[in-house]
Amino acid sequence: MALEPVVNRLESSMSDTVNFIKLNVKDHIVDELSKQLDLEVTPTFIFFGRDGIEQWRSVGHLDPRRIKKSMLA
Repeated sequence: MALEPVVNRLESSMSDTVNFIKLNVKDHIVDELSKQLDLEVTPTFIFFGRDGIEQWRSVGHLDPRRIKKSMLA
């Protein structure tokens, strides 16, 4: 994944405040979760608030500034 270095940097810099969960949608063990989250295109990045409600999603692109801004909100 071309975005993997970006995700890895974000994960290491924010690991004390954010949980990153990576799913391989080709792994059938996550089929049900993929359906629940409506994962049709990869990569898909979803940010959930502390309440578990989806705040935003990004499909095919990841803007690290948007993630950091969301963390400060």
